[in-house]
Amino acid sequence: MELNLAETFLLLSIKPEKSGFLIPVEKVNPGIIGAIFIELSEKKIAEIKDKKLIIKKLPSKLKFPFDEIVSRIYNSKKEKRVKTWVRSFSNKARKYRLYLLRDLENKGLVRITEKHFLFIHYKSVSLINKKVREKIINDLREALFKENNINNQSSPILALIQACKIQKVLVKEQGELRNIRIKLKEILKNNSISQDVDQVIKEMQAAVAGAVVVTAVVASSGS
Repeated sequence: MELNLAETFLLLSIKPEKSGFLIPVEKVNPGIIGAIFIELSEKKIAEIKDKKLIIKKLPSKLKFPFDEIVSRIYNSKKEKRVKTWVRSFSNKARKYRLYLLRDLENKGLVRITEKHFLFIHYKSVSLINKKVREKIINDLREALFKENNINNQSSPILALIQACKIQKVLVKEQGELRNIRIKLKEILKNNSISQDVDQVIKEMQAAVAGAVVVTAVVASSGS
């Protein structure tokens, strides 16, 4: 089953046994946008110059949300940093996240349920096909523990896992988490990923940190 990078990241972010995500949506959303930027870079649609995201060409056929994101960046009057775009799109990433989840649902991987609490209506997502997710995790573990197996497919998702701090998704045995964190840092440090991917990850980390800080401030002011 073919999944794009954003779908893979989203699938790994879902709790395996319960509904919901392993991390707050304030981290999920930048992760989705970062994954889309990385895929655009790998497809030579976008490139990064001086930390700014540039659309090299405007493809005639792109699926949503790729088409909307590419069009907005391409038509922007001003070139902006990757971090600025990550923050900008993350603020509106709810519809992107829902679309990608619907796509995963159509592929038989997740279930989206409409729920409500008092007057608040929301959507809950749960995993229904664990085998696909488990295979992805096993492949990533093999790449991680046998570093010569790291390739252009495994390195971007490993970098996203590191950036969004969901390293525990790779844990199989007790006491592994520390070693996994160390190995992930080594991968990024040793430039096992392309320069564009590395730049997206660094700018995305800054955007994630900023989003988490803002959320914490808002929460404390409301308490």
